[in-house]
Amino acid sequence: MSHLQETAPVRSNKAKKLRSQKELREEEYAKFNEEVAKIAKECGVITGKWLFYPTPESVDILWSKIVKAVAVDDGALVRTGAVHTAKVSTAPGDSGSYVICVYCDDSWDKEAVGKVFKTLVEDLNCVSSAYKTDAFTILGIDSKHSSGIRSSLYGKNDFMSKEEIDESLSRGSKAKAGKKNKTLEEEKALDGEGFDPVSESEDEERPRKKAKKAAK
Repeated sequence: MSHLQETAPVRSNKAKKLRSQKELREEEYAKFNEEVAKIAKECGVITGKWLFYPTPESVDILWSKIVKAVAVDDGALVRTGAVHTAKVSTAPGDSGSYVICVYCDDSWDKEAVGKVFKTLVEDLNCVSSAYKTDAFTILGIDSKHSSGIRSSLYGKNDFMSKEEIDESLSRGSKAKAGKKNKTLEEEKALDGEGFDPVSESEDEERPRKKAKKAAK
């Protein structure tokens, strides 16, 4: 698509009936995506993934959420009916981040892919910025591709607005805080009943046992 920079204006001009580079890029991308979709369906390569790039500090927490949502029979992602697998890289990439993929069965079933995204946001309190088809991966199309073509099929705002995402994350944070407080209350109730209080919160350390008094 580099030829558009040489032949098309940056901004459209209705008087001269000239379309902007952005408009033409989107048109080219739509045509290309239709061709890829056609070939992918003929070859049975219709899966794709929501991508996450967690840091070394956050990868275990995020991966734990996703595993529970996929591996448990009534997990949040299982209930969508569109997710059956996920994977995480075993080492960080050059950028220092790990990669987590949550796979959808049919990339061109936009309703199902959107349902998965909303579940990730509303149930797992995590946001992916891009969805990429496996067909694009096989073709070697990434953000650094020489054509300049967009490497993702969908973005987060194709399914939820920024305001909706922020509101959902805020609700999730409040719910987590409430759960943490409830856990602490339960620990206090158990204290003195012969049990060691154990916190389920990621931010809490296991309480230390009181040292026994030395025998006289």
